[in-house]
Amino acid sequence: MLVWLSTTTALRAQDARTAPAEPAPQPVTIADEPNTVDPAAFMPPQLAATASVDFTSSSLREVLNWLREKQNLVVLLENDALSEIG
Repeated sequence: MLVWLSTTTALRAQDARTAPAEPAPQPVTIADEPNTVDPAAFMPPQLAATASVDFTSSSLREVLNWLREKQNLVVLLENDALSEIG
């Protein structure tokens, strides 16, 4: 019985010497704003730039050339897929 009492007292003394527990983490809060995200904010400036051009009677080649030359964009064309379409 004495052994049990002295062990319990020793354990309580150890608990008193330990560092205080860290505070519980706060729950994550998600802001309501912004309600929408502008996709242009995540795009390179060249792709986010606006341009108004009339391609009504233009061929695909003319459109691609305009994108490459005037907008300085790299445009890759998959010729096999275009051949399948006709």
